[in-house]
Amino acid sequence: MALYSMENAIQKYDWGDSAYLPALMGRDNPGGEPWAELWMGAHPAAPSRVRAAGTGPELGLDELVASDPVRMLGVRAADRWPGRLPYLLKAMAVARPLSIHAHPAGIKAERGWLREEHLFIPAGAPERNYRDANSKPEIIVALTRFEGLCGFRDLDETLACLKLVAPDSWRSFAGRLASNPGRLELSVFFYTMVSSREARKAEILHAMRARMERILGGGTAGFGSGAACGPVQKSILGRVLMLMDRFPGDIGALAPLVMNQFTLEPGQGLYIAPGEPHAYFSGAAIELEANSDNRVRGGLSRKHLDLPEFLSVLSFDTGRKLPGAAVPGPDGWECWETPAEEFQLSRRDFADGKRAVRTEGRPGLPEILFCNSGLLYVAGSDGVSLELTPGRSLFVPACEGEYSVRGEGSLFRARPGMEAAP
Repeated sequence: MALYSMENAIQKYDWGDSAYLPALMGRDNPGGEPWAELWMGAHPAAPSRVRAAGTGPELGLDELVASDPVRMLGVRAADRWPGRLPYLLKAMAVARPLSIHAHPAGIKAERGWLREEHLFIPAGAPERNYRDANSKPEIIVALTRFEGLCGFRDLDETLACLKLVAPDSWRSFAGRLASNPGRLELSVFFYTMVSSREARKAEILHAMRARMERILGGGTAGFGSGAACGPVQKSILGRVLMLMDRFPGDIGALAPLVMNQFTLEPGQGLYIAPGEPHAYFSGAAIELEANSDNRVRGGLSRKHLDLPEFLSVLSFDTGRKLPGAAVPGPDGWECWETPAEEFQLSRRDFADGKRAVRTEGRPGLPEILFCNSGLLYVAGSDGVSLELTPGRSLFVPACEGEYSVRGEGSLFRARPGMEAAP
């Protein structure tokens, strides 16, 4: 069986970086367009085009998988996801903040998709929330310093932030949360904040902005108990003011008060479960997710916002989000562990340009290999080699018993997170 070279779609969203992906791929971008994401997979909205090494016609990866699911996916994956590659691999580059959004869990995704199908909302319509019926967990691994928000803070941290920016009035909108901390009161507080009338939102934003500017201008301020405003709080307030400038009048600019800020250094990963609100601010990363394009927005966007649906998607779990490092595996690849059944992300660096490294004992699962740096040659069981340079990828069908890699560079590997069938 052969390996398959891939031609992948570039998604150009307004938050994308005009330089990073073109430079990685060695391509020109004379118009300075925002190259946001490089999609590698079989999502019907933008399936990769594939061709067997050395010969064969070009076709969509979704078509290839559907034509022979058992050979392409393996027995167990083909049974679990009939005719469908379960993951979507992306390289992404963020130049400016993108929306606060969340991805639905399984049943929620199925019901949301069916509802919008029955309402005859076109698949590409801007008001469409559910582009498919799939759940969407994901993992981000930083290629450069990568910053964003993910999940709700511990409630004591949230209350401390609110007391800082609204010392005289915080009880009027967060008193119940302070008296009875938990998911229910957090959901009520969050709903009250984001669904306020426009005049009330403007009043809140104006008052809090004035307060934060005084705090940052003076360097210290009380939490109500006389405590000083430390570096962490200053960072939060600075982020809020930046978002206020970027998205005037958007109550979502207050999100850093209630959501965890995170910073990933290159090689660090962050798992994002369905139902966790998140937003990205800057940086480049590899993103591996379930094969879905479902995204329900709740703020910091000029695109369609659906606050009731956004709130219904959220899990309202709280707690700090800690970056994770890859764990070395027995096959020589280092892996970022997640609970996701749909995917597993690994990476391996190859340093000996002359010696070929063989993947002996490879499980019968479909893989996508993405070259992040260097020059590598990957040969299948038929002996035909494919060249991989930065930004290029290939598909390894489940029926391919093993392949070898020669050269110097770095590869990311995506595959399902399940064990192969015996």
